[in-house]
Amino acid sequence: MKKAIEHNYKAGDIFRRTFGYSMTINDFYQVIETTPKTITLHRIGKKWVGGEVGFTGNVSPIKNDFQPDTNFPPAILKRKPVRQGGYVVAGGDYLYPTTEGSEHYENHLD
Repeated sequence: MKKAIEHNYKAGDIFRRTFGYSMTINDFYQVIETTPKTITLHRIGKKWVGGEVGFTGNVSPIKNDFQPDTNFPPAILKRKPVRQGGYVVAGGDYLYPTTEGSEHYENHLD
């Protein structure tokens, strides 16, 4: 297992977690706290910015739109990031750095 890295992430940075087999779903998280070797992220909202809203198209993160806690996806993640290529593996989650206003494909059709 790789060791946690000393990172340069800061409060306000946004990450995207994507999942799904026949569908593509995106969750967005914003860094709310850091230590030299950990990041704490809080799930934030997203908005549809194109396509067939609610079914297939592009979504974009909404910075500071903190979401309530649910079982899945969890609202708060505290992770020791391990950098692999262009993304971060944190506690089994693949977290991809992104920015407010960026668009990501989402498909709710099965």
